[in-house]
Amino acid sequence: MRLLLYIFLLISSFAPQLSSARSIVADVNPRKIDIDENFKGTSLLIYGARNDAGNIVMVIRGPREKEILRKKGKVLGIWTNVKNVSLEGLYTYYAVASMRPLTAVQNDNLLKQLQIGEDNIDFSREPDIKPTSLDKVKNSVIEMMQRKHLYSRENYDISFWGETLFRTYINFPKNITNGIYNIDIYLFNDGLLRTYQTMPVIVEKVGLESFITEMAHKRPLLYGLICVMLALGIGLIVGSIFSRRPAR
Repeated sequence: MRLLLYIFLLISSFAPQLSSARSIVADVNPRKIDIDENFKGTSLLIYGARNDAGNIVMVIRGPREKEILRKKGKVLGIWTNVKNVSLEGLYTYYAVASMRPLTAVQNDNLLKQLQIGEDNIDFSREPDIKPTSLDKVKNSVIEMMQRKHLYSRENYDISFWGETLFRTYINFPKNITNGIYNIDIYLFNDGLLRTYQTMPVIVEKVGLESFITEMAHKRPLLYGLICVMLALGIGLIVGSIFSRRPAR
């Protein structure tokens, strides 16, 4: 029954667009994700229809942020941070879904230009990082993001109903950040990009999560004072409870 409803919604939603000969038309559900203290992660449904033959590839990219990597080493026999590497423009989330392996696109330069595939992700770096060290830095960053479930280890599959209708589910973990996530959908054929569509998904913290995040970023001094006061208060309460326990 759900499959029939899904097909009906697709046909009713995309019939006008397909009649105008657009190569690909897609949508996403939900378009907005609210994060509160009970948020455990969610899945996005990306669905659509294609009007031309070709290989569909989707890339989901989170907001770009600055990331600082800390390299540890021994100084006088003590392990400590010996160097910080600053990376600009790192995607906070990255996932790929495709009909076939990316090698089926048959155009590595185009994939690199569009930053499709984790090996093709580009970000700014400090000038003193040598090109020979860049691959090691990128691999370390990607492995770190994969451990956090923010980068997918494998491409998601795109399933088809017939030759036209398609869909896929993309997992968003509980530790995603605020911002606008862009879903870019590409249709490749004979090594060329035939058409392209992009859709935004808004992720926003609400309730207590929003209050804490906003205070931590916009009023760090007040946030720090409140944390210290809470810690002192909890310490006094715990100390008072244990001091009242009768001696055995």
